[in-house]
Amino acid sequence: MATILLRFTFFILIFALPAVICISGCKKDSESVESLIAALKDENSYVRSSAARALGNIGDIRAVKPLIAALKDHDHLVRSSAAQALVKIGDPAVEPLIAVLKDNDSRVRISAAQALDILGWHAENEEEKIAYLIARENWDECVKIGNPAVEPLIAALKYENIDVRRSAAEALVKIGNPAVEPLTTALKDENWYFRISAADALGKIGDTRAVEPLIAALKDEHSYVRVRAAEALGKIGDTRAVEPLIAALKDEHSDVRISAADALGKIGDTRAIEPLIAALKDEHMYVSIRVAKALAKIGNPAVEPLIAALNDENMYVRSSAAGALGNIADIRAVEPLIAALKDEHSDVRWSAVAALARIGNPAIEPLIAALKDEHSDARSSAAAALGNIGDTQAVQPLIAALKDEDGHVRTSAAEALGKIGDTRATEPLIAVLTSDENIDARISAAEALKKLGDSRAVPELVLLLKHWDWGKKVANALQRLGWQPDSIQDQVHYAVAMRDKSALTKTWEQTKSVLLEDILSNQYNAIENALYAFIGLGRQEVIPDLIATLNSKGNKTMAEAYLNCGHEELDSAARDWAARHGLPVRFGPGAAPVGWGSLR
Repeated sequence: MATILLRFTFFILIFALPAVICISGCKKDSESVESLIAALKDENSYVRSSAARALGNIGDIRAVKPLIAALKDHDHLVRSSAAQALVKIGDPAVEPLIAVLKDNDSRVRISAAQALDILGWHAENEEEKIAYLIARENWDECVKIGNPAVEPLIAALKYENIDVRRSAAEALVKIGNPAVEPLTTALKDENWYFRISAADALGKIGDTRAVEPLIAALKDEHSYVRVRAAEALGKIGDTRAVEPLIAALKDEHSDVRISAADALGKIGDTRAIEPLIAALKDEHMYVSIRVAKALAKIGNPAVEPLIAALNDENMYVRSSAAGALGNIADIRAVEPLIAALKDEHSDVRWSAVAALARIGNPAIEPLIAALKDEHSDARSSAAAALGNIGDTQAVQPLIAALKDEDGHVRTSAAEALGKIGDTRATEPLIAVLTSDENIDARISAAEALKKLGDSRAVPELVLLLKHWDWGKKVANALQRLGWQPDSIQDQVHYAVAMRDKSALTKTWEQTKSVLLEDILSNQYNAIENALYAFIGLGRQEVIPDLIATLNSKGNKTMAEAYLNCGHEELDSAARDWAARHGLPVRFGPGAAPVGWGSLR
């Protein structure tokens, strides 16, 4: 019943507000003021806003405290109305407004400061001035005040707004040394994000007085505090932190371990080398990566332990060690990294490739020698590293590697020659493009020739679109080279290579014409490609052509494709063909490259 009466009262307030305000303003009716104060908590924001405005017009000092509370309202209009009401009430509202300049809620602080501005208020002492400046988020003026602003700014580190906390911390950093002692005290505060802000500020200030308190904070119960403490110690760079940071490499939280590794790298003390080497085995990959970077920052003293780590049983340790050695770029690492090109794990080999490329010229001769290593992985990786270095000394050895017995080596050599860009490689690359049995080597040769400015690369690749197994790789390579199919034949062959059933079906008559022409050719790859495309498209009308082609030009591979594609007539034709030729044909999963109507 009371709620209904209250809503009825506000129906009158909202729709007959001027009259109500006049009556209330003249009589200062006690019941009206209490009703309006109660309405400041109504669930309807328009009712709360109207109540605040009405209370401002009435001007009763009893409304000051409830209106101050309304400055925290989640609705902007209500907060604005409450602030305006307090301005109208005037002097009785000043002291309460000054008090809430230090409120935890930024909305309250800002609204209070704005109201005080309108009232023409001026701070009577330094404490009020600083509180006002923080409420207004005028950090530069706080910094100018200096030491007296330290404690209020430290209190602001507890405010709920993260931007305010960050700005207050930055102001403390700018004030510098006077803030150190209060900030170290703040490291023991019960509020964990207050401790985080304090640690962060101490790191930026860089005063060594903070070292011991920050070391203690490495054991804080909250992992985020430990993270910031480690970061701060790294920024300060005091060697007293080395042993505690080494201990933190075993913290239960990976973020703490990462920050400890980073800090040890910045400090650069050699005591950290062995513990960091051990930390390369961390169960979290990102920790291992950061540990490797820390070792690289320590530099030359870490080279020998890192070289030893290249033989560790853990693959991640070997890979990370190679990466760190590349960042240090000490020539002592060249031969061990050359040896790592033979590692059984590709991640290690590629880390070694990247490391040798960073070392540069001192690695060229050993890498050229490695092109003749008995291990194909080492030869391939050596070629890749020489390409990344880009020195022309490697051109002739890489040209020789284009004839390597291993296709991966030939592919890497072609890629490397493209990166180096020496025209002496043009004709040898043409030979690979036109005759190599490895499609990856051919594609790499084509892309290298494109970089060398030779126009023969694209036409040769276009011919390879009619190879069923290679088509998609070739099509993707042509895309990278900027080629677009212009002729109808190229459009059909490109669509087949990309297994684009929709495009082939939309232009069926053109598709059929081009593929039938391919079937009539004497090129086995083109015939096979066309037959498989027809099977994948699943059009009944081409069955006679498929059977005729099998009977006139067929082989065991075609027969097996027909037998296993899932079409009854083709199955029968394949069995007849096999019987006539006295050849066994394979039946079952994997025996057909494409099923009837299943092109994709």
